Amino acid sequence: MPWLILSDFNSVKSSAEKQLGVPPTWYELKDFADCCLALGLHDAQTTGCYYTWYSNSDSNPIWCKLDQILLNNDWLEAGLHCRDHFNLLGCLSDHSLSGPRRRILPCKMHRLTLNIIRGMRQFGTHWGLRKKVIFLAEAERHFYYQKTEIHFLKQGDRNIKFFYDMVKRNATRNSILAITKSDGTIITSTPDIAQEFINFYTSLLGIEHQTRLVDNGVFHWGPSLTSELASDLCRAVTPTEIKIVVFQISDNKAPDPDGYTSFFFKKTWNIVGDLVCRAVMDFFRSGRMLRQLNHTIIALVPKSGHSPSVAD
Repeated sequence: MPWLILSDFNSVKSSAEKQLGVPPTWYELKDFADCCLALGLHDAQTTGCYYTWYSNSDSNPIWCKLDQILLNNDWLEAGLHCRDHFNLLGCLSDHSLSGPRRRILPCKMHRLTLNIIRGMRQFGTHWGLRKKVIFLAEAERHFYYQKTEIHFLKQGDRNIKFFYDMVKRNATRNSILAITKSDGTIITSTPDIAQEFINFYTSLLGIEHQTRLVDNGVFHWGPSLTSELASDLCRAVTPTEIKIVVFQISDNKAPDPDGYTSFFFKKTWNIVGDLVCRAVMDFFRSGRMLRQLNHTIIALVPKSGHSPSVAD
């Protein structure tokens, strides 16, 4: 059964959810963390203001994330989505019943309740379509092994549900549902988010700079290779050397842009080995590489678990 739980829990699960003040002890964190672990609950993706509670004290400021949205794996398997967003302006509350701040939490809960109702309707519509895919056991295990990048499990482990849950959690954590622009506005449209990333990296990587000329005389000031070693570096590579290099790559390293890992090439070397060797030797001979092979993958690695802007 899909679960989505939202509340002011008046507690935190980790030290990262509290800033300043006395750091929480493991004894204080244990009950809430153990409860989430036992129920299979984890955080919904967050945008906007990360901390939702403020001590309202200039002399002893404390920030905490007390208002939280938790969901389970069944929620993700059902294809439902949820985003935990707290507005930057006025989002920090001292949870006092006086003053205009008391309206913030009820309004927020009402809006989230409506989102839950819409999500449950969608869940009811698609319930009959769940779990119709029959996996090929060995191929599935390799697929999830690669997707989750869990290297400590042995080759014989077949805990498919564990892999499946990890893939779902990673997909949720890696999805980008909202971005805060430099002017403070928040965008949620997928095309607008994509354009924001393009603009950022165009500005970062697309600026041309004049290249300094290389002084060839520098190469003669220090130690240099002998003519024999230099000649050995320039000789043509052999198919045996290429095969050795390919087979030294770990089976579960990151795949090529086409999705194939070194494991595929090792298992099918008797079929594709000759083509691979010819392609590599042609590169060293001509100095040209096919555009399809010369791809650069930009991996978006967040600096923290809560990264609201592209720069994060």
